[in-house]
Parts: sequence; structure tokens; C-alpha cells
Amino acid sequence: MRGALEEARAAFNQAGNKGWVLETECRKVLKQFLPPRFQIGHGEITDSFDNSTGQVDVIIADQHHPQWLTADGLGRFLFDSVKAVDEVKAILGAGELQDSIERSRQFRQLVPISAEGDVAIGVLPENVRFWCWRPNFICAFESPMTLGAIHQRLEAEANAHGQILDAVFVLDKGWVIDAPTDDGLTELEQPPVAHWVGHPSGTLVFDWLTWLSSVMPETIGRRPILSSYWKIGPHA
Repeated sequence: MRGALEEARAAFNQAGNKGWVLETECRKVLKQFLPPRFQIGHGEITDSFDNSTGQVDVIIADQHHPQWLTADGLGRFLFDSVKAVDEVKAILGAGELQDSIERSRQFRQLVPISAEGDVAIGVLPENVRFWCWRPNFICAFESPMTLGAIHQRLEAEANAHGQILDAVFVLDKGWVIDAPTDDGLTELEQPPVAHWVGHPSGTLVFDWLTWLSSVMPETIGRRPILSSYWKIGPHA
């Protein structure tokens, strides 16, 4: 990932072009290291109530999602198969962090559904924090902000407005996560309460993948995902 950052710096002056290179690199890393049952792509996300997001840089979906993505993973994703979403930042400044927080609120408006008999490793999905909220995080390659400043900003936003992002990973610094137990089967508190923890890291990619693997609970559904979306369709 550091190599991709250097390549983007050398090859492009435009921020959009750099961003495209780094987003592609993040998706490549996830495809390489996450289990093959996951689909990794980018695009928009729609729930079964026809709520939708804007463009999302990195989307991780499970094996139940329809195979209608393009060769580079572009597509319209069905929320009930989405396991996590990632916003990629070449440089994460205070303004970019605030923009990401605002976008995370749109993602929080999506509503998951379950049928009688659905389980998330032995528990009802509705009781599990990361089934209700789906991990929503930032992967940044650089940041002029300290981890402490990122921590304070996230904590202040969560205290003022409720559930927002779940984690921020900065390649040249470390991570800040909302982690009561750092476990996808953590029960959802009512109302949700943030427990922010930050730590510098020299093994950021390993930490990122470990956290991500921990917060995507395996779910077992009793009906095909498409059955709840037949009125919407992939191109509606």
C-alpha cells in the first residue's frame, strides 16, 4: 500500500486520479487477504425500502450477493448482503474527516431486514451491533492530524449526534476504533454508546484486516436476498 501511495504521488497531480489508484489498491488488498466468499467492489448501496447511498469507494459483500458486478467490481449492492463499507482517503484532514462523518450518517439510514429463523452465529441478527449498523470505516494513506485529534473529533461527533463511523485507519500513524469488545457479535446497546480507543501502529494493514475480520459476523438467512428487492432490481 505504501508503494501504491508513492506511485500515485509520482504519476498524478489531480486528487481524483490519486484517489482512484488508492481505492483500487485497497480493494486489491482486501481481495488478496479476505476469504474468497466475499465480493469486493464499489458503487451504490440500496436497501429493500429503496433508500440508497451515493458512490462508496470500497464495499464488501457476502457470498449471497448476486454476481452482477462488472470486472472491476462496480455495481449496485443490496444492503442485506453488505458486510462493511470503506471510504478511502489519500490525505485525511479535518475537513475530509468531517465530510466522511456526514456521509456515514447517510449510510446509517439504510435499514436491514431479517426473516424468522435468520441467525448470526447462533444469535438473532437484530441483537448484534454490526448486523444492525454494518462496519463503516475510513482507510487513509496519510493525515496531518494526530491520532489524538482524530479520536477527539470522533468522540465529540458521536456524543453530539449518536452513532457515526466505526473506525479510522491511517497508514502512517495508527488507528482509532469504536470498540466495546472489538467483536462483531457485540450486543447493540440502546441507545448506541461509542467506546473510542486509539493506538499507534507499525503494522497498520494487519491491524486493519484483523479488525475487519472480527466485525463481520457470519449470517445465515432463510430466504434469497433478491426476494426482498424484486421491485427495485439492479438498474432501477
